[in-house]
Amino acid sequence: MISRQTLLKPRSLLVILGVVAILVCMWFVMRAWHAESHQVEMYVRGALADYGPLLLFLLLMASGVGVSLGEDVFIIPAGYLMGQGIMPVGWTILAAYLGVIMADTLWLLVCKTLSRRILNIRMFRRLMHPRRILEIKYQFEQYGVWVIVISRFIPASRTTVITAAGIAKMSTWKFLLAETISAIPTVVCQLGIGWLAAKAIGTGPEARHIRLAITIGLGVLLVVGLIWWWRRSRRAEGPRPRAKMSWLLEATGRRAPSQEH
Repeated sequence: MISRQTLLKPRSLLVILGVVAILVCMWFVMRAWHAESHQVEMYVRGALADYGPLLLFLLLMASGVGVSLGEDVFIIPAGYLMGQGIMPVGWTILAAYLGVIMADTLWLLVCKTLSRRILNIRMFRRLMHPRRILEIKYQFEQYGVWVIVISRFIPASRTTVITAAGIAKMSTWKFLLAETISAIPTVVCQLGIGWLAAKAIGTGPEARHIRLAITIGLGVLLVVGLIWWWRRSRRAEGPRPRAKMSWLLEATGRRAPSQEH
Protein backbone atom coordinates (compact mmCIF):
# COMPACT_ATOMS: atom_id res chain seq x y z
CA MET A 1 0.00 0.00 0.00
CA ILE A 2 1.21 3.51 -0.83
CA SER A 3 0.97 5.78 2.19
CA ARG A 4 -0.74 9.18 2.11
CA GLN A 5 2.55 10.85 3.03
CA THR A 6 4.26 9.28 0.01
CA LEU A 7 1.51 10.52 -2.32
CA LEU A 8 1.89 14.05 -0.94
CA LYS A 9 5.57 14.21 -1.85
CA PRO A 10 6.18 16.86 -4.54
CA ARG A 11 7.97 14.35 -6.73
CA SER A 12 5.06 11.88 -6.47
CA LEU A 13 2.46 14.55 -7.26
CA LEU A 14 4.50 15.71 -10.25
CA VAL A 15 4.84 12.15 -11.53
CA ILE A 16 1.10 11.47 -11.13
CA LEU A 17 0.05 14.64 -12.95
CA GLY A 18 2.68 14.04 -15.63
CA VAL A 19 1.47 10.49 -16.22
CA VAL A 20 -2.14 11.69 -16.54
CA ALA A 21 -1.13 14.38 -19.07
CA ILE A 22 0.96 11.83 -21.06
CA LEU A 23 -1.91 9.33 -21.13
CA VAL A 24 -4.29 11.97 -22.43
CA CYS A 25 -1.80 12.94 -25.17
CA MET A 26 -1.23 9.27 -26.08
CA TRP A 27 -4.98 8.76 -26.39
CA PHE A 28 -5.17 11.67 -28.85
CA VAL A 29 -2.23 10.29 -30.86
CA MET A 30 -3.63 6.75 -31.02
CA ARG A 31 -7.00 8.00 -32.20
CA ALA A 32 -5.34 10.14 -34.87
CA TRP A 33 -3.05 7.24 -35.93
CA HIS A 34 -6.01 5.14 -37.01
CA ALA A 35 -7.67 7.97 -38.91
CA GLU A 36 -7.20 8.60 -42.59
CA SER A 37 -4.60 11.24 -43.48
CA HIS A 38 -7.19 13.72 -44.72
CA GLN A 39 -9.17 13.24 -41.51
CA VAL A 40 -6.32 13.90 -39.10
CA GLU A 41 -6.73 17.68 -39.14
CA MET A 42 -10.48 17.38 -38.60
CA TYR A 43 -9.90 14.92 -35.76
CA VAL A 44 -7.32 17.14 -34.03
CA ARG A 45 -9.60 20.15 -34.28
CA GLY A 46 -12.49 18.14 -32.89
CA ALA A 47 -10.37 16.70 -30.07
CA LEU A 48 -9.14 20.17 -29.06
CA ALA A 49 -12.69 21.49 -29.19
CA ASP A 50 -13.90 18.68 -26.91
CA TYR A 51 -10.91 18.05 -24.65
CA GLY A 52 -8.60 21.05 -25.15
CA PRO A 53 -9.73 22.86 -21.98
CA LEU A 54 -9.25 19.67 -19.94
CA LEU A 55 -5.74 19.20 -21.35
CA LEU A 56 -4.94 22.85 -20.58
CA PHE A 57 -6.14 22.37 -16.99
CA LEU A 58 -3.99 19.25 -16.52
CA LEU A 59 -0.89 20.91 -17.98
CA LEU A 60 -1.34 23.92 -15.69
CA MET A 61 -1.72 21.63 -12.68
CA ALA A 62 1.45 19.72 -13.62
CA SER A 63 3.46 22.91 -14.21
CA GLY A 64 2.27 24.41 -10.93
CA VAL A 65 3.63 21.70 -8.64
CA GLY A 66 6.93 23.36 -7.81
CA VAL A 67 8.14 23.56 -11.41
CA SER A 68 9.49 26.90 -12.59
CA LEU A 69 7.64 26.70 -15.88
CA GLY A 70 5.56 29.74 -16.69
CA GLU A 71 1.84 29.27 -17.09
CA ASP A 72 1.98 31.50 -20.17
CA VAL A 73 3.70 28.63 -22.01
CA PHE A 74 0.31 26.89 -22.08
CA ILE A 75 -2.21 29.74 -21.78
CA ILE A 76 -0.96 31.86 -24.70
CA PRO A 77 -1.16 28.94 -27.21
CA ALA A 78 -4.62 28.16 -25.81
CA GLY A 79 -5.61 31.77 -26.51
CA TYR A 80 -4.32 31.37 -30.07
CA LEU A 81 -6.41 28.23 -30.60
CA MET A 82 -9.37 30.06 -29.05
CA GLY A 83 -8.88 32.91 -31.52
CA GLN A 84 -8.79 30.42 -34.38
CA GLY A 85 -12.16 29.08 -33.27
CA ILE A 86 -10.72 25.67 -32.42
CA MET A 87 -11.05 25.71 -28.62
CA PRO A 88 -14.30 26.90 -27.00
CA VAL A 89 -14.04 30.38 -25.49
CA GLY A 90 -15.95 29.85 -22.25
CA TRP A 91 -14.44 26.51 -21.25
CA THR A 92 -10.92 27.63 -22.18
CA ILE A 93 -11.15 30.75 -20.00
CA LEU A 94 -12.56 28.70 -17.12
CA ALA A 95 -9.88 25.99 -17.46
CA ALA A 96 -7.07 28.56 -17.52
CA TYR A 97 -8.45 30.48 -14.54
CA LEU A 98 -9.17 27.45 -12.35
CA GLY A 99 -5.98 25.67 -13.43
CA VAL A 100 -3.80 28.60 -12.35
CA ILE A 101 -5.54 29.01 -9.00
CA MET A 102 -5.72 25.30 -8.13
CA ALA A 103 -2.13 24.60 -9.18
CA ASP A 104 -0.78 27.41 -6.98
CA THR A 105 -3.02 26.39 -4.08
CA LEU A 106 -1.91 22.76 -4.38
CA TRP A 107 1.73 23.78 -4.22
CA LEU A 108 1.00 25.99 -1.18
CA LEU A 109 -0.58 23.02 0.63
CA VAL A 110 2.36 20.78 -0.30
CA CYS A 111 4.81 23.32 1.12
CA LYS A 112 2.74 23.75 4.28
CA THR A 113 2.63 19.99 4.77
CA LEU A 114 6.24 19.22 3.87
CA SER A 115 7.95 22.44 4.92
CA ARG A 116 10.53 20.47 6.92
CA ARG A 117 11.60 18.52 3.84
CA ILE A 118 10.88 20.67 0.81
CA LEU A 119 14.22 22.51 0.77
CA ASN A 120 16.15 19.27 1.25
CA ILE A 121 15.10 18.13 -2.24
CA ARG A 122 17.96 18.92 -4.59
CA MET A 123 15.80 20.20 -7.45
CA PHE A 124 13.99 22.73 -5.25
CA ARG A 125 17.14 23.71 -3.37
CA ARG A 126 18.69 24.79 -6.68
CA LEU A 127 15.62 26.77 -7.73
CA MET A 128 14.89 28.39 -4.36
CA HIS A 129 17.97 29.56 -2.48
CA PRO A 130 17.37 30.02 1.28
CA ARG A 131 18.54 33.64 0.94
CA ARG A 132 15.69 34.31 -1.50
CA ILE A 133 13.19 32.61 0.84
CA LEU A 134 14.30 34.90 3.68
CA GLU A 135 13.96 37.99 1.48
CA ILE A 136 10.39 37.03 0.57
CA LYS A 137 9.55 36.26 4.22
CA TYR A 138 10.67 39.80 5.08
CA GLN A 139 8.33 41.12 2.38
CA PHE A 140 5.48 39.11 3.92
CA GLU A 141 6.19 40.74 7.27
CA GLN A 142 6.04 44.20 5.67
CA TYR A 143 3.20 43.87 3.14
CA GLY A 144 1.35 40.66 4.00
CA VAL A 145 -0.79 38.97 1.37
CA TRP A 146 -0.15 41.76 -1.16
CA VAL A 147 3.15 40.03 -1.96
CA ILE A 148 1.12 37.17 -3.47
CA VAL A 149 -0.86 39.60 -5.63
CA ILE A 150 2.18 41.52 -6.88
CA SER A 151 4.29 38.42 -7.54
CA ARG A 152 1.85 37.26 -10.22
CA PHE A 153 2.97 40.21 -12.35
CA ILE A 154 6.71 39.53 -11.81
CA PRO A 155 8.20 36.86 -14.13
CA ALA A 156 9.91 33.81 -12.58
CA SER A 157 8.88 34.65 -9.01
CA ARG A 158 5.72 32.63 -8.40
CA THR A 159 7.25 29.31 -7.32
CA THR A 160 9.63 30.88 -4.80
CA VAL A 161 6.97 33.20 -3.37
CA ILE A 162 4.43 30.39 -2.93
CA THR A 163 7.10 28.16 -1.38
CA ALA A 164 7.94 30.87 1.15
CA ALA A 165 4.22 31.36 1.85
CA GLY A 166 3.81 27.64 2.50
CA ILE A 167 6.82 27.44 4.80
CA ALA A 168 5.52 30.51 6.64
CA LYS A 169 2.13 28.74 7.08
CA MET A 170 0.14 31.50 5.36
CA SER A 171 -3.62 31.17 5.73
CA THR A 172 -5.02 29.16 2.82
CA TRP A 173 -8.11 31.39 2.66
CA LYS A 174 -6.02 34.57 2.44
CA PHE A 175 -3.92 32.95 -0.27
CA LEU A 176 -7.03 31.92 -2.23
CA LEU A 177 -8.42 35.45 -1.99
CA ALA A 178 -5.18 36.91 -3.36
CA GLU A 179 -5.10 34.28 -6.12
CA THR A 180 -8.67 34.81 -7.28
CA ILE A 181 -8.05 38.56 -7.57
CA SER A 182 -4.61 38.52 -9.19
CA ALA A 183 -5.32 35.66 -11.62
CA ILE A 184 -8.08 37.57 -13.42
CA PRO A 185 -5.91 40.21 -15.19
CA THR A 186 -3.00 37.85 -15.86
CA VAL A 187 -5.12 35.06 -17.38
CA VAL A 188 -7.08 37.58 -19.47
CA CYS A 189 -3.86 39.18 -20.74
CA GLN A 190 -2.23 35.84 -21.60
CA LEU A 191 -5.30 34.54 -23.42
CA GLY A 192 -5.65 37.94 -25.09
CA ILE A 193 -2.09 37.79 -26.44
CA GLY A 194 -2.79 34.43 -28.07
CA TRP A 195 -6.16 35.61 -29.38
CA LEU A 196 -4.63 38.74 -30.93
CA ALA A 197 -1.89 36.64 -32.55
CA ALA A 198 -4.56 34.46 -34.13
CA LYS A 199 -6.52 37.45 -35.40
CA ALA A 200 -3.35 39.12 -36.74
CA ILE A 201 -2.91 36.35 -39.32
CA GLY A 202 -4.58 37.35 -42.55
CA THR A 203 -4.69 40.08 -45.18
CA GLY A 204 -7.86 41.93 -44.24
CA PRO A 205 -7.97 45.42 -42.70
CA GLU A 206 -8.77 44.00 -39.25
CA ALA A 207 -5.61 41.87 -39.31
CA ARG A 208 -3.50 44.84 -40.40
CA HIS A 209 -4.88 47.00 -37.58
CA ILE A 210 -4.17 44.27 -35.04
CA ARG A 211 -0.60 43.85 -36.31
CA LEU A 212 -0.07 47.60 -36.03
CA ALA A 213 -1.43 47.60 -32.46
CA ILE A 214 0.82 44.66 -31.52
CA THR A 215 3.87 46.42 -33.00
CA ILE A 216 3.13 49.62 -31.07
CA GLY A 217 2.52 47.66 -27.85
CA LEU A 218 5.81 45.77 -28.18
CA GLY A 219 7.62 49.04 -28.86
CA VAL A 220 6.17 50.61 -25.73
CA LEU A 221 7.10 47.57 -23.63
CA LEU A 222 10.64 47.64 -25.02
CA VAL A 223 11.08 51.33 -24.15
CA VAL A 224 9.66 50.84 -20.64
CA GLY A 225 11.90 47.83 -20.10
CA LEU A 226 15.02 49.71 -21.20
CA ILE A 227 14.18 52.64 -18.93
CA TRP A 228 13.60 50.30 -15.98
CA TRP A 229 16.88 48.47 -16.67
CA TRP A 230 18.80 51.77 -17.00
CA ARG A 231 17.43 53.14 -13.73
CA ARG A 232 18.06 49.87 -11.94
CA SER A 233 21.67 49.69 -13.20
CA ARG A 234 22.37 53.25 -11.99
CA ARG A 235 20.93 52.66 -8.56
CA ALA A 236 23.43 51.40 -6.03
CA GLU A 237 22.04 48.27 -4.46
CA GLY A 238 23.04 47.15 -1.02
CA PRO A 239 22.11 43.84 0.59
CA ARG A 240 18.38 43.25 0.50
CA PRO A 241 16.59 43.07 3.87
CA ARG A 242 15.79 39.54 4.99
CA ALA A 243 14.00 37.72 7.76
CA LYS A 244 16.09 36.08 10.45
CA MET A 245 17.78 32.82 9.56
CA SER A 246 16.50 31.29 12.80
CA TRP A 247 12.95 31.40 11.36
CA LEU A 248 13.90 29.28 8.35
CA LEU A 249 15.88 26.84 10.50
CA GLU A 250 12.92 26.37 12.82
CA ALA A 251 10.38 26.11 9.97
CA THR A 252 12.40 23.42 8.17
CA GLY A 253 13.21 21.48 11.33
CA ARG A 254 16.90 22.27 11.36
CA ARG A 255 18.78 23.14 14.52
CA ALA A 256 19.70 26.79 14.86
CA PRO A 257 23.38 27.50 15.44
CA SER A 258 24.33 27.78 19.09
CA GLN A 259 24.73 31.30 20.44
CA GLU A 260 26.88 30.17 23.33
CA HIS A 261 30.61 30.79 23.26
